Amino acid sequence: MPSSRPPSPTGSRPPHPWGPCQTMRRRRCGPDGLRPVPPPEPGDPAMAYKIDAAQCTQCGACEFECPNGAIRMKGDTYIVDAAACTECEGHFDEPQCDAVCPIPGTCVPV
Repeated sequence: MPSSRPPSPTGSRPPHPWGPCQTMRRRRCGPDGLRPVPPPEPGDPAMAYKIDAAQCTQCGACEFECPNGAIRMKGDTYIVDAAACTECEGHFDEPQCDAVCPIPGTCVPV
C-alpha cells in the first residue's frame, strides 16, 4: 500500500551537512538551495571585511554580490556580519564587496 505522506523536499537524500543556503541568490547555491562551501571550523582565524561608513555611498552593490548574505543595511550604512563573512573563499578569487565597490578602500579586511 503506498504511503499517504508527501515525499520529503530533499527526496531520499540526507540533509546537507552545511545547512541551508543563506542567500536568496540561488545562482550561487546548488540546485537544492544549499551552500556549496562549508562554514569555517571552530578555532579558525576570523575572516571578515568591514565597510568604512565614512566612505560608503550606500549604493548597495556589495549587498547583492555577497555570496554568503553577510552584508546588510543598518541605519544609514551597510555592515558586514563577521560571523557570516568568509571573504568569498570557495566562491571567488577575491572578496566581491571590495571588487564591486565604486569607492576604493571602503571595504577593507578587519
